[in-house]
Amino acid sequence: MQNTYIHEKLSHLTADEIDTLIKRYYAGDKIADLYKEFHIECPTNYLYKLLPPIISTTDTCPNCGGEMILCRPSRDKLSSKKASNCWHCSKCRHVDDFLCKCPYCRKSKKDLFQSTSKNNLDVNELTCLQSVNRDIQVRNLSLEQAITLLALVRCCNFDRGLAGSILDVLENGAIPFAPQGEYGLYLIEKLLETEIIRSVNQSDRDAYLFNGAAMSFKNPKSILWGVSISKRSELIQEIEEYSQRKSWPTHWTEQLQEVMFSLAYAECNEFFTWCAKQRNFPTAAEQSTTKMLVHLLQDYSVAQCYSIIYSGAKSAADFLVRTSCNPHHAANYMISACQRWADQAKSQNKSVSTFNRNFELPRSMVNYVLHDLFLMHDDDGFNLPLSKITIRKN
Repeated sequence: MQNTYIHEKLSHLTADEIDTLIKRYYAGDKIADLYKEFHIECPTNYLYKLLPPIISTTDTCPNCGGEMILCRPSRDKLSSKKASNCWHCSKCRHVDDFLCKCPYCRKSKKDLFQSTSKNNLDVNELTCLQSVNRDIQVRNLSLEQAITLLALVRCCNFDRGLAGSILDVLENGAIPFAPQGEYGLYLIEKLLETEIIRSVNQSDRDAYLFNGAAMSFKNPKSILWGVSISKRSELIQEIEEYSQRKSWPTHWTEQLQEVMFSLAYAECNEFFTWCAKQRNFPTAAEQSTTKMLVHLLQDYSVAQCYSIIYSGAKSAADFLVRTSCNPHHAANYMISACQRWADQAKSQNKSVSTFNRNFELPRSMVNYVLHDLFLMHDDDGFNLPLSKITIRKN
């Protein structure tokens, strides 16, 4: 085992002793006994985080040539068959995963897109989609579906007709369709329920992968318009007219708070993930992250949440340097640091400064449609707490 992968808390052990420790840990020996025998000082549930990673003997990083490593899971996850099998580079940010955004993977996805987007649809599939001409009423759409459709047509050239995928232009658009993460995929899937767009391959998640501004394809032609251009144009015009009215459909008004919150949460989660990746933190506990971000949005605007998240990231980075802890510990520390910062500000009635939008995470088209078109207040959705956002009508 290379010295570069040996945690300082295990540096007093020989290579053979470390191998023995690993075997006995996964064999189920009591951790307290292992700590005593091998003279280790560490919280009980963190032992697996000290263990050196597995180094691939067959593959190297395609981006930088570095060694590919696999962090060892806890034995609880191993026994429940939930252990992560995601290899990552020891030097750069490459991860052996289809959603990796390292330079190598970005280029590979772009090349894949350019090569596969030239393929033509089967004539029978295209005819089937063209034959769909059902009358879709605006009042039957949810507010979320209406916003998604308008955001989609502003990102795509929807007059191209049915011969082209509606998603094949989203990857390189100047304005991202939605914040990075699962939110954009969720919106696309909700719109699929209306049959305004349809999937050639009925297994939607198998047909494409979506991550906000970045669209990756197994089949770029899998999602197409499901209604004719004329029906589409009528529907879009009617939604735009509804958005400008003083009175919306009742269910739209009832859904507004939930729609605003979902978008705000997606933006905060996008920034949290970005801050963590900037510091090479691994993915933190999803449930804890969600709980923390939901708590922040109850009192603070997205711009203020950005400030709190950034402060939490800095605290976690300092903690990592001070304690030389495992990066996974630092990633989870970032969550608690954000929570403590917000609780302290609230208990002491301290004002929380605001951040501007990060230039690497530009405002999404979904945000523009919701806050500029429907609510008519520009970027108040970023600068004001959700409870203070109002609808402005001429």
